[in-house]
Amino acid sequence: MNLIKKIIVKVMQYICIIIVGFIVLFGSGFSAYASEEFKGVVEELKSDPKFNEEDYPDKIDDYNLYVMQIAETSNKELILYVYQPSHIKYDLQATKISLSYGFSKDGKNLTPKLYPLKLLDTEGVFDKYLVSNYEVPKDNYRYYNLISVYRNFNTKIDGDINDIYHDWSDKAISVGQQWCAYDINNSVAYEVGTFNTMQIDTTLNFPILFENGIKWGNFVGKFDWGDCWIICFNAPEYAIKHIYDADLSYTKQFVRETWALGPGTSYEKGNIETETITLKDEDIMIYKGEGLFAREYQWNKILSNTKFIENVENDNNKVSLNEDVKKIILESEWVFTYAITERTGQNFEFSRYETYTEISDVGILRLHFLDTTGMTYDLGVVNSLTSPNGLYGGYGTNKILEELGNFFQKLFAILGLVVLVLILLFVSNLLTPFISILKEIWKAIKYVLSLPFRLLKWVFKRR
Repeated sequence: MNLIKKIIVKVMQYICIIIVGFIVLFGSGFSAYASEEFKGVVEELKSDPKFNEEDYPDKIDDYNLYVMQIAETSNKELILYVYQPSHIKYDLQATKISLSYGFSKDGKNLTPKLYPLKLLDTEGVFDKYLVSNYEVPKDNYRYYNLISVYRNFNTKIDGDINDIYHDWSDKAISVGQQWCAYDINNSVAYEVGTFNTMQIDTTLNFPILFENGIKWGNFVGKFDWGDCWIICFNAPEYAIKHIYDADLSYTKQFVRETWALGPGTSYEKGNIETETITLKDEDIMIYKGEGLFAREYQWNKILSNTKFIENVENDNNKVSLNEDVKKIILESEWVFTYAITERTGQNFEFSRYETYTEISDVGILRLHFLDTTGMTYDLGVVNSLTSPNGLYGGYGTNKILEELGNFFQKLFAILGLVVLVLILLFVSNLLTPFISILKEIWKAIKYVLSLPFRLLKWVFKRR
């Protein structure tokens, strides 16, 4: 029995040791993570001896956001510390950051992308954010180029800025900072420099509807179209002569819209996906319609305002732009065609469905261009995000109306000629008796007028 008791005691001792070990191991690990994750933003900032809280006063009329510091966590996450002066009057939170990774000289050759920001902590004018969907690289020297930070539009601050064809979603604020992080003495050191950004003002963001030709499915209610997405803008700080390439970002979401008599309209939506694309000056937008009388549309994706109108309205494309849209385009400087999406559906007797792609949060991130003085620039862009609101700014129809118009024009020309000939023949037969009388009257007039000449001729002839 004593042996059994000793064995039981030993087993219990080992179990206690294992339990204590787990508590020490996992307890200390959780504490370290919790301390790093939930430490107060001001307390973290005060760990820098150069930080002085008095340097960041309340300013109720300053609606900007200022990036103060970045930090890398042991979990390979990237943190931003932001100064928000107007927090007493308006608590403005950052929503996104335009970030490009890698060394850049003077802000050139950037490859920016948009990343969502998650608010972790806030104290007074200081906010701490996590850069979502981003993992810190393993390079020895890590360069983070912060181009612009975004916040939601606020009508009390920014005014009622929604336009007919698009809505404003996020306001962009310039940052222009390059941070370098590197490991030294079992810690991370940070250095910062600045670079120039450029402001771009969106003037219009809208789709054009492309119709296809006639298909067999049309006779049973099926239809399919193309949506061509356009953004127009001005660059107030530069006189741009030519754009070589540009980076854009937008989100897309698949939508199935169903309508039925009684239940009304319902929507099924897919996941929101973010697209970052590069447009080049040689890129061409092509949409080739299908079916009888279909038209092929094509023009350059990067065009000046006048060239864009000239291209879309020419004899090949024959896009009809709304007059108000055309006016805004002419008041803009440049036009980008940035996406083509499909739209399909079918009509039934008491219901219908339609599938399409919803585009939102469109913004230009970088611009490589030549100005009118011959200088070349490649700059990160500060451009507030806009979302088309579903109204079409123009329509590209198929060729059926054009073909029918040409046919009836020729037909009416032939019929008009036939009718004219018939009328002339009819009038000619009607006027025959009067023409004979007019001939006799003309002969009499000629005889009377010629009498003096006949008399003179007779007199001279007598001599």
